[in-house]
Amino acid sequence: MIQFNALLIAFLAVFVFQSLFQLALNLINITHLHRHGKHVPRVFQDTVDKEKFSKIISYTADSTRFGIVEKLFDQALLLVILLTGFLPWFVEIINTWHIGFIGGGLIFFAVITIIANLLDIPFDLYGTFV
Repeated sequence: MIQFNALLIAFLAVFVFQSLFQLALNLINITHLHRHGKHVPRVFQDTVDKEKFSKIISYTADSTRFGIVEKLFDQALLLVILLTGFLPWFVEIINTWHIGFIGGGLIFFAVITIIANLLDIPFDLYGTFV
């Protein structure tokens, strides 16, 4: 487990504030869409009919909700990785292989990238096909 200090607490405070602020902005956007998204703006009345505009509003709201879920998952995962001590443990494992600083760094970032990409696959598939 990672040791808590003033810098970590400051980071967590900024992290939580930023996350909540972004969530609030997304929720305000969705609320605004539902309140004011029933009428096509005058600028687009010649090019977008009411049915198509309704689909655009629905898609935007759904995609924003999905983005919120994905972002919350990513942020929770980041906190777990940072606060559980996974990174120092992983560095210790790599150091036992005696492959040098550059080789260890390459393996470290490669494994982290692979794990992140594997965990993003369900979200990518859902975002593409649903």
